[in-house]
Amino acid sequence: MTGCSMREVVINSRVRYRGVNGTATAVEVIRSALESNDRVSLSMLDGPAPMGGAGLCGRVVRLAQSVWWDGWASGRMVKSDVAIFPAAVGGWWSHAGKNVLVIHDLMALDKGLDFDRAFRLSSALTWPISVWFADVIMTPSEWTRDQIVARWPHAARKVVVIQWPSRLPPRTGDAKRWNPAQRPTVVMVSATEPHKDHALGIAVVQLARTVSGVDFALAIVGPRGRAERDVEARMKLSDPTGTWISRHVNLDEKELVQFLDNGFALLNTSKAEGFGLPLLEAAARDLPVVHSRLGSLNEVIELGGHESVTPLSLAYELTALLDPHNYRSAVERGRAAVDAHTSEQFAQEMIRLVTGGIER
Repeated sequence: MTGCSMREVVINSRVRYRGVNGTATAVEVIRSALESNDRVSLSMLDGPAPMGGAGLCGRVVRLAQSVWWDGWASGRMVKSDVAIFPAAVGGWWSHAGKNVLVIHDLMALDKGLDFDRAFRLSSALTWPISVWFADVIMTPSEWTRDQIVARWPHAARKVVVIQWPSRLPPRTGDAKRWNPAQRPTVVMVSATEPHKDHALGIAVVQLARTVSGVDFALAIVGPRGRAERDVEARMKLSDPTGTWISRHVNLDEKELVQFLDNGFALLNTSKAEGFGLPLLEAAARDLPVVHSRLGSLNEVIELGGHESVTPLSLAYELTALLDPHNYRSAVERGRAAVDAHTSEQFAQEMIRLVTGGIER
């Protein structure tokens, strides 16, 4: 290990093998915050490539490999001052001076949110062990913090809340104004996972079209997830001629920015979110946000309580944005949220976390 002026930090970055997902994004955000600081010597541990073929046996092999690497091996590969485990698993008998466990949310443990059963079982077995070994548990929202403390009261003093920053460059100059001559396109940004509830989003936009008489369009943007077939079926049912719903996958950052810049509003109808980064990304591009108020979404952009939220009320929120005054207010609300979640602020908090006193 190095002296007091420098901290050797290791990040278990194997989750990047899984492609585009929230945890892989978090790895890149943490790496970006730490790599250019002269008080940190940063190493990334990508670990072994996934093993196993197709089918059930292959899944079992990959699951066992992930538990072995994330839970045990990654923390013992290198002696470091700080080891960061971003996938809620890790630090078992680690050689690091401080184990930082990142828990985005506990949604995988909620049967009602229809996560993959094997992943839910693995999480139920490995997360409590990781919480026990953690010196610090980093989470992006007070909502997740409260869930962690409720499930593992002994971990209450370990938990720190550090909210994610927006990854996209903020729009500069005058606030965006909607051009009424342009067709209003509502954008949903996320993988098609069951808890994202794209079916509700489609229903909301369909209701907005009905109650307003305005030709709203809906663009569903993001990777294919486990609910992709259900979303495709709902798209065909609601828009059989394909005139107002479109699906877009495999977009790079430049293409995503273009969608957000040309969009009318971002809609998020998730049943729960550990943070809701797409809300900040939309706000960075002056795109108004309408969301379900569930999980931590109000911590990102405050829109009020969720008790009275219905598909119809969300539809009326979209149509209310047709008023220029409401649109500008929503843009300004988003800008305030972006100002409260800058990359510089996040980097300062991460540096403070990894360079603070090491306690075991």
